[in-house]
Order: sequence, then structure tokens, then C-alpha cells
Amino acid sequence: MLQSALRYCNLMAQDEGQGFCFTLSGSSGCGKTTIAQAIYRHARKHYGVYEAPIGMGGTLITQTRPVLFWDASQLAGRLKRGDWQLVDTLHNAFFLALDDIGNEHDPSGFMGSVLVDVLNARRDKWTIQTSNLDRPDLASRYDARFASRLSRWGNKIMRFEAPDWDE
Repeated sequence: MLQSALRYCNLMAQDEGQGFCFTLSGSSGCGKTTIAQAIYRHARKHYGVYEAPIGMGGTLITQTRPVLFWDASQLAGRLKRGDWQLVDTLHNAFFLALDDIGNEHDPSGFMGSVLVDVLNARRDKWTIQTSNLDRPDLASRYDARFASRLSRWGNKIMRFEAPDWDE
């Protein structure tokens, strides 16, 4: 798991324009969120703030790029309350981590549509997702469109089996 996370960070460093979605799937407590948080901190530190030249004089100004980490349940709550500007923010972030997808309470299937929209907009952008569910379970939870995007466009799914940290 750590080697895959390191490879993802190295790819991000080599070619910032060609990102992909990396989904970490596995049982509770196996380290998915810890890995996603470490990659998020790496992205925030190295890519969230940078200097860029402007004008003919090449003056450097400090720029920021959105580097986001969202728990799926909190995200669902914000969206259900009508925070639709957040969807544009998710679409355009340099890096986005969505933690614990499939765990949010969503009897209407609303989040599945939002997640398909977000994944479509984030093609070639750096995205990490974590879930206790594997691909077939995610397809059942949301729909086949969502599950197909997890391995489309060079996106990767990795399933981990490890004992819970607390055991």
C-alpha cells in the first residue's frame, strides 16, 4: 500500500497535468484514510502554494491551488443543504481526496449522481478516494456508471486486506 502511495506522489511530481483517480478499498482500519491523508498533506505542501511569474518583468507572485480533503458524509450533508458552489470547487481542485465513499446516508441515490459528475469533471486530475466497499459493492451502492469510472481513463483501484489498527 505504501509503495503505491509513493508511486502516486512521484507521478504527481513528474507530470502535474496528467492526474488520475486512485481508489483505495479495504476493510475498516487497514490504513486507507491514513494513506489518503498523507498524500493530501504531500499535495498541500508541495503543490497547494507555488510562485508564478507574471507580466513581462517576470515578477513572482504567490499562487494557491485548491488541495482538498473531504469526508463523504460531510460532503453529502453540505450538498444536501444546497452548497452547489462546492461542486465547482471539487471539479477544479488541483488535488481532491474523498474519504469513506459509500458510507454516507443516502437513500435517494443523490450522492451517486454527484460522484459520477465529479469523476467526469476530474478526468486527468489528481484524485484519491477511500472506501470500505469494493467495486461491485460500489456499483450496487451507487450505479454502474460510477463503478466504471473507477477504472476508466487510467484510473486505478487497489484493494487492501489488513487487520484493524485497533486489534
